[in-house]
Amino acid sequence: MLTLKKNDRLIDIENNSDWTFDCKTRAPDTKGPDNKLVVTWTCVLTNKTGERRFIPESKMAGLFKPREIVQR
Repeated sequence: MLTLKKNDRLIDIENNSDWTFDCKTRAPDTKGPDNKLVVTWTCVLTNKTGERRFIPESKMAGLFKPREIVQR
């Protein structure tokens, strides 16, 4: 997925709901190969009713797509 900026619009692939990217925050570190700590990130999304979703950055491309803006 492309680099997201604040207020980028996204569509939930599963139910076609509209979400707005708010920020990216650091998630708890996990242990990777050789027991080294791996930094992970979580994307914070909001919708029109004020709900927030916290999506791991690694799953964003599979769950959301950028909203295509058609200008006429």
